[in-house]
Amino acid sequence: MIEIAPRNLSRIELGESFVTAETLERILKVLNITPEELFSYENLKGTDAMLAEIYSYIDLIKTNRIKIKKIYHLINLVKENEI
Repeated sequence: MIEIAPRNLSRIELGESFVTAETLERILKVLNITPEELFSYENLKGTDAMLAEIYSYIDLIKTNRIKIKKIYHLINLVKENEI
C-alpha cells in the first residue's frame, strides 16, 4: 500500500534504515493520520504513569551529579523552548 519492498519496510521497522519523507507521507496517507498522531506517545501511558517513571529514574540516579545535571539542562530546554 505504501509502494516499498517488504524488505525495506522491515529494515525501517527494525531501525536499520530511516524512512524517507516520501515514504512517511505515504504511510500517513494510508493510515489516514497526521504526523502528530503517528509520533504522539501520550496514548501509551497516562500522565501519572509517566511522572512515576520519571521520579523512579531520578531516584535511581540522584547520587550521580553528571546525570542529574543533564536532566536539569534537558528540563530547562523543554521549559524555555518547548522541544
